[in-house]
Amino acid sequence: TRISPLSPQTQSSGINAEYGDITTGTMATDGPSVNTTRFTPAHEATLAARDGVVREFASRYCNVIEQLNLTSTRWMEDESKWSKQWANSIVHVRNLYKPT
Repeated sequence: TRISPLSPQTQSSGINAEYGDITTGTMATDGPSVNTTRFTPAHEATLAARDGVVREFASRYCNVIEQLNLTSTRWMEDESKWSKQWANSIVHVRNLYKPT
C-alpha cells in the first residue's frame, strides 16, 4: 500500500510526492528535491519530526497487521480442529447405533 498526498496543490504542481510503502515502513527518498531560499533549521526539524512520526506509524501498523495475521491463523487452526472433532463425534455416534 502506497501513501500519496491527497492535497490538490501537490497533485497539480507536478511534484512526485509519494511518502513511502506503509507495509515495509520505508520512506520514499528518491524524486526531485525542491530548493528554496527560506529553508531554515525549523523546516529541517519539522521534516525530521514528520519522518519520525511516519516511521513510528508504519512500525505500529506493521505490528498490528502481524498480530491480526497471528490471531487469524490461530482461529483458523482452532476452527479446523473443532470441525474435525465434530466430524469424528458424528461418526462415533453413528457407529454406536449401527445395527450389528
